Amino acid sequence: MSAAEAESLAGAAMGKAVTALNTANQALATVTGGVSVVSLITGTGSAAVNTLALQTALNGRGHVVAKVPGGGVAYINATLSHPSDTHLEIAPGTTLRLSGSTNAPLIRNVNWNSTFYSVTALTPAVDTTPPAPPHSHTVTATCAGHTFAVDDYVLIKGDTTEQYVGVHKVTAVTATTFSFYVGSSGTLTAGAGTMTAARADYNLMLSGGTLDFNGVVNGNTGLTNMAVIYNKVGRLKISNQEGINGRKYIYYLGNAYGYDLSGIRFNTNSDGIHLMGPVRNGAIRDISGSTGDDMIAYTATNGGGYEVYDLPDNNGELIGLTVENVAAQKALCGVAIYPGQGYVCRSVAIRNVTGGSQLDIFVKVATVAATNASLVEAITIDGLFGRCTLAPVLIGNATDAGTIQLLSIRNVLLSSYIAKHYVEVKTGWTIRGVAFDSSVLKFDNSGGTNLAALQIEGTSVVSSVSFSR
Repeated sequence: MSAAEAESLAGAAMGKAVTALNTANQALATVTGGVSVVSLITGTGSAAVNTLALQTALNGRGHVVAKVPGGGVAYINATLSHPSDTHLEIAPGTTLRLSGSTNAPLIRNVNWNSTFYSVTALTPAVDTTPPAPPHSHTVTATCAGHTFAVDDYVLIKGDTTEQYVGVHKVTAVTATTFSFYVGSSGTLTAGAGTMTAARADYNLMLSGGTLDFNGVVNGNTGLTNMAVIYNKVGRLKISNQEGINGRKYIYYLGNAYGYDLSGIRFNTNSDGIHLMGPVRNGAIRDISGSTGDDMIAYTATNGGGYEVYDLPDNNGELIGLTVENVAAQKALCGVAIYPGQGYVCRSVAIRNVTGGSQLDIFVKVATVAATNASLVEAITIDGLFGRCTLAPVLIGNATDAGTIQLLSIRNVLLSSYIAKHYVEVKTGWTIRGVAFDSSVLKFDNSGGTNLAALQIEGTSVVSSVSFSR
C-alpha cells in the first residue's frame, strides 16, 4: 500500500466519507455513519495489506468492522494494537487468521506493557467547580518523572486504602503531578502504601467472527503463544466470538478492572480464558466448547515452571467474579481458581456448569506451586450438571495449602459415575464454613465405589458444615 493510500485510510478512520484502495484497486476501508468498515482480502499474500488497513482504522478509534465480503478467511502478519475507546468487530462469517511464523498474538491492547511510575502521594479534595458531578473529588497524584497527558487513562495500584485502585482518566498534569476525578458519597482520605501508576486502556470492545491463532505454525515460547492479550485495562467487553487453534491461552487478561466476556466458544489446545491477578469486578457468561486445559482459569501468580507466561507487572488478587453458563464438552476443568502467595481471592460465584463426555473436574481450587499459601473468601457454586470423570469439586492438589472461608455448594446433579467424591479436600487445606443443599446432591454410583458428599484427607480441617433440604 502506498503512502497516499495509507493517508486515505487514516481519513476513513477519522470519519471522512472516503474509500481506500490498494494497488489492485480493491476497496479496503469505507466509513458509513461513523463506522469504519475494513474490507479484508483473502489469501496469505494479502496479510500485510490487511494488517495495515486494520491498524490504520484502529488508530482512528471508534467502531471498526473487519469484514471479508461474502465471508471467508483473511490473514494478518502482525499483532493488532487495540486502543482505548474503540470497538473492533469481526463481521459474521469472517475469520481473522494469523499468518504462519508471525509468532505473536493476534490482538493486544496498546498499553499492555507500559511503564509504572512511583506515586508518593494521592491527595483528594472535594471539587465543587462545574462540570464536576455531585460528590466528585479531584485526586492529585504526586508522581515525579511521569509522562502522562490530559485525557490519558492511568492505572493506580498499591493503594492499601482501596479508594483509588483501578483505571482513571487524567484531567490535569504538572511536571510532578497528575489529577483525576473520583466520585464518592462520603469523605475520601489520602492514599497509602507502595503506590504506582501506569498508562492503561479503557473502554475496549472486541466482538464477532472467529479468531484463529493458527497455532500449528505460530507461537514459540512465553507470551508469543497467546492469541489475545489485554493487560492494564478497564471496562473491557468481549462478546459473540469463537477462538480456535491456540498454542496456549485464547484470551489472557491481567490488571483488568471491570471486564465482561460473553457468548464465546473455544476449540483450542490450552485455556480458553485465563485471568492473571490482579483482576477485579468481572463477569464471564455463556461459554462453550473444548479446550486442552481449563475452560476458565485464574492464577494469582505463576509458579511451578509457568513463570514464562507472566504478564508484565502482574501477580495479584481476584475480587468479584461471576461465572455463568459454562458448557464444557472437553476440558480438564470447567473453572479453575489458583490463588496464592498472599493474594486474596474474594467473592466468586460460579453458576450452571455443564459437563460433557471428557470433562475431568467441574470446579477446582488449588495453588500453582506448593509454597503459595492461599486465602479464598466467599465462593458460591450453584449448579453443576452432566458428566465428569473425576470429581465435581476438588480443593487442593495434595502438595499445597490454603484456607477457604465460606464455601456454598448446591444444585449438583450428575448423569454418570464419577471416580472421586463429590467434594474432595486434599491434605493441607482449612475450610471454615461449608453449606450444602443436600437435596440435590445426587449421582450415579453404579461403579460400586463408596463415594462421599464430602471427603477430607490428611491434615485438612473442615469446620461448620451444614446440610439443608
